[in-house]
Amino acid sequence: MQKASINILGDGTSSGGDFENVKVLGNGLFYGDVNCDKFQCTGSATIHGKLFANKITIRGTVQFQEAGNNGSESEPFATPIRTDSLYVKAKKVDITGELQANGDCEADHFKLRGALHIRGMISADKTELKLHGASYVREIGGAEIIVKQKTGIPFANLFLPAGGTLESEVIEGDHVYLEYANVRCVRGGSVEIGPGCTIGTIEYRDTLKIDKGSTVESQSQS
Repeated sequence: MQKASINILGDGTSSGGDFENVKVLGNGLFYGDVNCDKFQCTGSATIHGKLFANKITIRGTVQFQEAGNNGSESEPFATPIRTDSLYVKAKKVDITGELQANGDCEADHFKLRGALHIRGMISADKTELKLHGASYVREIGGAEIIVKQKTGIPFANLFLPAGGTLESEVIEGDHVYLEYANVRCVRGGSVEIGPGCTIGTIEYRDTLKIDKGSTVESQSQS
């Protein structure tokens, strides 16, 4: 039996559930977990629960909060993080705008242009972050990790501060490239530190390159 799809045009709410496709054009508010094949949002979405989908496409902003937390939407981190809090799971995540989540995000391919604030971990085979505005991710892990400062996002200056920076505790991958990142510990096979970075410790296996405009406190090869 084919699942139903849901379309939110303008302002709308949903109790969540299982759907074929979910499309938001405006402002969508979901009180519960959302499971679907495709999730598309142009505008903003707040999900009090988790989002599991094959493909997630966001053009705007999306917030994830604890199920049952109906507090202020302006305080996405009001609920303490749980160690088992997987908020987003998808094969492909493609975001232009802003993502806020109290927990973890898992995908085959995670791509974002804009800003993000994630108190958990991004776990993906490939992570591409092109940042415009201050961002925070507690931890990033995967095969290939690319973090760059992005300019040229249409209308970005209207809602995000100029430039792009990342704060993170741990970044670990087979191939890592970082720009304008402040990271406590970086681990990887092939690691390249581009301009504007402040790194506490680098542990690498194969190769290491460090831009002269970045600072690294200590480094070791294993």
